[in-house]
Amino acid sequence: MAELDQVYICNPTDEHFEQRYNGEVYSLKVHEETTLPYHLARHLAKHLSDRMMREEFRKIEQDFLKKHKTLTPTQVDQQLGTKKTMMTMQDIPERRIALYKVLQSKKEVLEVIKAYPQFKAEVSKGETKFGFIGEISIYDDFVDKFEQKDTPQEEPVKEPTPKEKPEE
Repeated sequence: MAELDQVYICNPTDEHFEQRYNGEVYSLKVHEETTLPYHLARHLAKHLSDRMMREEFRKIEQDFLKKHKTLTPTQVDQQLGTKKTMMTMQDIPERRIALYKVLQSKKEVLEVIKAYPQFKAEVSKGETKFGFIGEISIYDDFVDKFEQKDTPQEEPVKEPTPKEKPEE
Protein backbone atom coordinates (compact mmCIF):
# COMPACT_ATOMS: atom_id res chain seq x y z
CA MET A 1 0.00 0.00 0.00
CA ALA A 2 1.40 3.40 -0.95
CA GLU A 3 1.97 5.81 1.89
CA LEU A 4 -0.85 8.15 0.88
CA ASP A 5 -3.44 5.52 -0.03
CA GLN A 6 -6.77 6.48 1.48
CA VAL A 7 -8.95 4.34 3.74
CA TYR A 8 -12.61 4.93 4.60
CA ILE A 9 -13.32 5.68 8.26
CA CYS A 10 -16.42 6.80 10.13
CA ASN A 11 -17.41 7.66 13.66
CA PRO A 12 -20.45 5.43 14.33
CA THR A 13 -20.88 6.78 17.87
CA ASP A 14 -23.01 9.59 19.23
CA GLU A 15 -19.96 11.44 20.55
CA HIS A 16 -17.33 13.66 18.95
CA PHE A 17 -13.97 11.85 18.77
CA GLU A 18 -10.48 13.39 19.00
CA GLN A 19 -7.12 11.65 18.97
CA ARG A 20 -3.53 12.78 18.61
CA TYR A 21 -1.29 11.42 15.87
CA ASN A 22 2.30 12.64 15.50
CA GLY A 23 1.54 15.56 17.79
CA GLU A 24 -1.50 16.79 15.84
CA VAL A 25 -5.11 16.46 16.95
CA TYR A 26 -7.46 14.77 14.49
CA SER A 27 -11.17 14.61 15.01
CA LEU A 28 -14.26 12.86 13.71
CA LYS A 29 -17.63 14.48 14.33
CA VAL A 30 -20.63 12.40 15.34
CA HIS A 31 -21.41 9.99 12.45
CA GLU A 32 -18.83 11.67 10.21
CA GLU A 33 -17.54 9.64 7.26
CA THR A 34 -14.29 10.43 5.47
CA THR A 35 -11.17 8.94 3.92
CA LEU A 36 -7.71 9.39 5.41
CA PRO A 37 -4.22 8.07 4.71
CA TYR A 38 -4.24 4.42 5.79
CA HIS A 39 -1.78 4.78 8.68
CA LEU A 40 -3.81 7.64 10.18
CA ALA A 41 -7.17 5.93 9.59
CA ARG A 42 -5.94 2.74 11.28
CA HIS A 43 -4.56 4.67 14.25
CA LEU A 44 -7.82 6.57 14.73
CA ALA A 45 -9.85 3.37 14.25
CA LYS A 46 -7.87 1.59 16.94
CA HIS A 47 -8.42 4.39 19.46
CA LEU A 48 -12.07 4.93 18.53
CA SER A 49 -12.68 1.19 18.93
CA ASP A 50 -10.91 1.38 22.33
CA ARG A 51 -13.42 4.01 23.40
CA MET A 52 -16.32 1.95 22.04
CA MET A 53 -15.08 -1.11 23.96
CA ARG A 54 -14.71 0.88 27.20
CA GLU A 55 -18.28 2.16 26.78
CA GLU A 56 -19.57 -1.36 26.12
CA PHE A 57 -17.76 -2.60 29.24
CA ARG A 58 -19.29 0.24 31.31
CA LYS A 59 -22.75 -0.97 30.28
CA ILE A 60 -21.89 -4.55 31.25
CA GLU A 61 -20.51 -3.31 34.57
CA GLN A 62 -23.62 -1.20 35.31
CA ASP A 63 -25.92 -4.16 34.56
CA PHE A 64 -23.78 -6.37 36.79
CA LEU A 65 -23.88 -3.83 39.64
CA LYS A 66 -27.68 -3.58 39.41
CA LYS A 67 -27.95 -7.36 39.85
CA HIS A 68 -25.27 -7.64 42.56
CA LYS A 69 -25.76 -4.58 44.78
CA THR A 70 -24.15 -6.14 47.85
CA LEU A 71 -20.72 -6.81 46.31
CA THR A 72 -17.74 -4.68 47.29
CA PRO A 73 -15.69 -2.91 44.58
CA THR A 74 -12.97 -5.55 45.03
CA GLN A 75 -15.47 -8.37 44.50
CA VAL A 76 -16.84 -6.63 41.41
CA ASP A 77 -13.31 -6.30 40.05
CA GLN A 78 -12.66 -9.99 40.74
CA GLN A 79 -15.83 -10.93 38.88
CA LEU A 80 -15.38 -8.59 35.91
CA GLY A 81 -11.61 -8.11 35.70
CA THR A 82 -11.03 -10.81 33.08
CA LYS A 83 -13.91 -9.53 30.92
CA LYS A 84 -12.51 -5.99 31.12
CA THR A 85 -9.05 -7.16 30.07
CA MET A 86 -10.43 -9.17 27.19
CA MET A 87 -12.60 -6.31 25.95
CA THR A 88 -9.85 -3.71 26.10
CA MET A 89 -6.74 -5.68 25.22
CA GLN A 90 -7.46 -8.74 23.10
CA ASP A 91 -8.66 -9.79 19.67
CA ILE A 92 -12.22 -10.88 20.42
CA PRO A 93 -15.46 -10.70 18.37
CA GLU A 94 -16.60 -7.48 20.08
CA ARG A 95 -13.30 -5.74 19.19
CA ARG A 96 -13.52 -6.77 15.55
CA ILE A 97 -17.15 -5.66 15.39
CA ALA A 98 -16.22 -2.24 16.82
CA LEU A 99 -13.39 -1.92 14.30
CA TYR A 100 -15.69 -3.00 11.47
CA LYS A 101 -18.25 -0.35 12.44
CA VAL A 102 -15.45 2.23 12.13
CA LEU A 103 -13.69 0.94 8.99
CA GLN A 104 -16.42 -1.10 7.26
CA SER A 105 -13.79 -3.37 5.73
CA LYS A 106 -12.73 -6.82 6.91
CA LYS A 107 -9.34 -6.29 5.27
CA GLU A 108 -8.73 -3.06 7.19
CA VAL A 109 -9.92 -4.61 10.46
CA LEU A 110 -7.33 -7.34 10.02
CA GLU A 111 -4.63 -4.75 9.25
CA VAL A 112 -5.39 -2.92 12.52
CA ILE A 113 -5.31 -6.20 14.45
CA LYS A 114 -1.92 -7.04 12.94
CA ALA A 115 -0.51 -3.58 13.67
CA TYR A 116 -1.19 -3.55 17.42
CA PRO A 117 0.65 -6.18 19.49
CA GLN A 118 -1.85 -6.28 22.37
CA PHE A 119 -4.46 -7.77 20.05
CA LYS A 120 -2.20 -10.65 19.07
CA ALA A 121 -1.35 -12.22 22.39
CA GLU A 122 -3.09 -14.07 25.17
CA VAL A 123 -1.00 -14.99 28.18
CA SER A 124 -2.21 -18.09 29.99
CA LYS A 125 -0.24 -19.95 32.66
CA GLY A 126 2.94 -18.16 31.64
CA GLU A 127 2.48 -19.10 27.96
CA THR A 128 1.79 -16.52 25.27
CA LYS A 129 -0.69 -17.55 22.60
CA PHE A 130 -1.34 -15.48 19.53
CA GLY A 131 -4.60 -15.15 17.71
CA PHE A 132 -8.30 -14.60 17.91
CA ILE A 133 -10.13 -15.48 21.13
CA GLY A 134 -13.75 -16.55 20.88
CA GLU A 135 -16.11 -17.48 18.10
CA ILE A 136 -15.15 -15.86 14.78
CA SER A 137 -18.66 -16.67 13.51
CA ILE A 138 -20.06 -13.91 15.77
CA TYR A 139 -17.96 -11.36 13.86
CA ASP A 140 -18.64 -12.94 10.46
CA ASP A 141 -22.40 -12.99 11.11
CA PHE A 142 -22.31 -9.31 12.09
CA VAL A 143 -20.45 -8.40 8.89
CA ASP A 144 -22.85 -10.44 6.74
CA LYS A 145 -25.87 -8.67 8.27
CA PHE A 146 -24.20 -5.27 7.97
CA GLU A 147 -23.39 -5.82 4.30
CA GLN A 148 -26.89 -7.12 3.55
CA LYS A 149 -28.35 -4.02 5.18
CA ASP A 150 -26.31 -1.79 2.85
CA THR A 151 -27.06 -3.82 -0.28
CA PRO A 152 -30.31 -2.84 -1.92
CA GLN A 153 -32.58 -5.84 -1.98
CA GLU A 154 -34.32 -6.66 -5.22
CA GLU A 155 -38.07 -6.42 -5.17
CA PRO A 156 -39.68 -9.80 -5.71
CA VAL A 157 -41.02 -10.16 -9.21
CA LYS A 158 -44.77 -10.27 -9.16
CA GLU A 159 -46.36 -12.69 -11.55
CA PRO A 160 -49.03 -11.03 -13.62
CA THR A 161 -52.47 -12.15 -12.69
CA PRO A 162 -54.49 -13.58 -15.54
CA LYS A 163 -57.13 -11.19 -16.76
CA GLU A 164 -60.59 -12.22 -15.91
CA LYS A 165 -62.59 -13.29 -18.86
CA PRO A 166 -65.59 -11.05 -19.44
CA GLU A 167 -68.87 -12.76 -18.98
CA GLU A 168 -70.95 -13.25 -22.14
